[in-house]
Amino acid sequence: MARDSTLEARLRPLLAGTRFALTEWHHSIGSTNTAAMDAGRAGAAEGLVVVADLQTAGRGRRGRKWEAPAGSALMMSILLRPDHDRLPPTKAHLATTALGVAAVDACRFVSGVEVGLKWPNDLTVEPRSGAVC
Repeated sequence: MARDSTLEARLRPLLAGTRFALTEWHHSIGSTNTAAMDAGRAGAAEGLVVVADLQTAGRGRRGRKWEAPAGSALMMSILLRPDHDRLPPTKAHLATTALGVAAVDACRFVSGVEVGLKWPNDLTVEPRSGAVC
């Protein structure tokens, strides 16, 4: 399934003026997480979103390989720079958890479809629901 540039064009104006306005869209990428981390090390601002239709070197928990057929999932990583006074590095993993829960709530609200959470941050929708989140 080819990337929907129409969807990208519709979303860009909605993201303008938000902390997620800087969004990189890729048809195929090694890993959205690696790309976001590399951009962060190079000085990219908080809120950078790296989106891909296909990852060729995605990683899951505990270093496991993470794959999904092209067009079957939205893979993305968001660069965060938490304030260490509010969220010390020893608790930074909680940001991933909070974002997963918030994304489920947002998708349910927007789509009206029951969205699940595969811990800690993968959103799931039954294939026959027709939902897009």
